[in-house]
Amino acid sequence: MPTMFAKTFDLDGFLHALHSFSLANGGDGNPLPVVHEGTAYYDPSELESELCTDIPDDSTARLKAGYTLFGLFAMYNGDNGFICADGNEVEVPSDDDDEEEKESRQPRRRRTKKYVQLAGRTECDECRGYGYEIALEGDDIIIEPALMCDLSGESEIENASEPNLVTEPMAKFVKRFKRPASRCCIKTPAPKGGKTRQRRPVQNPAGVTIRYMGSDDRRIFVLQRGDLKFWTGEVWDKTLDKAMIFHDHKTAQATCSVIQYQRYKGKPLRTFTVEMSVTLVADDVEGVSQEELARFIAEAMRIDMETSVYGDGPVDGSYVQTRVKLSTLKETEPGWKRF
Repeated sequence: MPTMFAKTFDLDGFLHALHSFSLANGGDGNPLPVVHEGTAYYDPSELESELCTDIPDDSTARLKAGYTLFGLFAMYNGDNGFICADGNEVEVPSDDDDEEEKESRQPRRRRTKKYVQLAGRTECDECRGYGYEIALEGDDIIIEPALMCDLSGESEIENASEPNLVTEPMAKFVKRFKRPASRCCIKTPAPKGGKTRQRRPVQNPAGVTIRYMGSDDRRIFVLQRGDLKFWTGEVWDKTLDKAMIFHDHKTAQATCSVIQYQRYKGKPLRTFTVEMSVTLVADDVEGVSQEELARFIAEAMRIDMETSVYGDGPVDGSYVQTRVKLSTLKETEPGWKRF
C-alpha cells in the first residue's frame, strides 16, 4: 500500500467512506479506533487511563494528535467471504467445498495458481477482518494493510502486507481518493468552427448527491451536498449520524428531486429528447416479454449526474433533470441476430 502525500490524497473522503462502512455494519463510524501496541481500542477510556491524556473524539483530530487509527475495509459475511467498503464482496473458497461444484462456480481466471496462492493466504472467519492502519507523519499519510484478529476479546492488529484476495481491492479502494497532481485547466476539442473550451474542476457546494453505504443486499442511502453536509429531513448538517436514511434508491432520488425543485422552481425551461438503445440478450430471447424488460430497467437502471463535481447544469444557475419514459419503449429490428 503506498504512502500518500497530503496534497494529493483526499483524506477526508477516505475517512468518510470508512466511517460510512462502519455505520452500515453496526459499528460506531466516527471516530475510528486508536491502535496502540498492536491493539485497536474501540473504547478509548482504558487507553486514556494508561496514557494519562484525553483522546479526541474525531478521526481527523486523532490523526493530527499523532495517533494511529484502524479503519475496517472487509468484514466477515457469515458464510465464505467478506463484504467490503467498496460495495463488493470477496469470496474465499473453503477446503470443505465440493471441488466439482466450486469449479463450476468460479470464473476461469480465478482457477489459476496465483488465485490458489492468494486464497491460501486469506484468513477468513468470524473473528477476523481486514482494514487499514492510518497515520500522519509530517505531510505524509501512511496507509498500510492490516488484519484485525478478535480471538481473545481484544482487537489485535497484525500487518497484512503479504498479498491475498482482499489486499488488491483494498489497494484499488485507496487509489480512488488520490487527487490529480495538477489542477490545471484541461482544454477539450471544440465543435468544428467553434472556440476551444476550457474545463476546470468544478466544486459545487450546493450540488446534491445520493451516497450509498453497506453491501449490495443491505444497502442504505443518504443525501450529501458538495459542502459535505447531509440531509436530515429538515436541514443540512455535517454529522453523518443525523442524516436521514433511505432504504431504496428511488425514495432517495424522489427526495433529491423535491430539494432541487424547491431551489429552481419558477425558472423558464426547455426540453430535449435523446435516443437510447437497449439490447436484450438471452438463450430464449423471444420468451422475454417487453413488460418484463421494462420492469427490469425501471428497477435496475440509474442515471448518475456528478453534480458535486460538474455543477447542476452547463452554466451557473442552470439545472439539468433527466428522465427515462419507459412508456415509449418499443422493439426495433436489430442490425444483427447474435450478440
